Amino acid sequence: MEGTCGIPCSVGPQCSDPFNPQSDDYALAMFQYANVALTAGRNIKTMQILEDLRRNRSYYSEAIQDKVDFQLVHVYNQLGETDFVLKLGEEIRKRLEGREIRDSSDAYDLVSFFKNMADVYLEKKEYDRANGLYEKIIELMEKYKNNQKNFP
Repeated sequence: MEGTCGIPCSVGPQCSDPFNPQSDDYALAMFQYANVALTAGRNIKTMQILEDLRRNRSYYSEAIQDKVDFQLVHVYNQLGETDFVLKLGEEIRKRLEGREIRDSSDAYDLVSFFKNMADVYLEKKEYDRANGLYEKIIELMEKYKNNQKNFP
């Protein structure tokens, strides 16, 4: 069987070839590249990689889309793009409404995401919105406090 990249593979039409830019493996590799760039202080490079992944989001699993979006909010926050943080953040919040938290890793990602959003609302003196998000953070931290990750 031929995969989406044109290379014969046995896993079906969604090819697992890591060089296929439509595979989750490729997206994870690029996500890690973005994380290394972020650690090195190359915020613009990080943003470019994450934006490219976001543009092609329909190819990737929901879990990868979430990781990309959460990290993109973080990077835009670091770049001082607060209006965009809030726009993207509210879009993500609507998408996440009612979604089940699968594990402590999901809770950690949400805490970090909500903290970025709350800090921007605080900076903009929108205290009610900030405090609402801080309360969500507290609830998540209390519920998942026995996890193995330290919350931000």
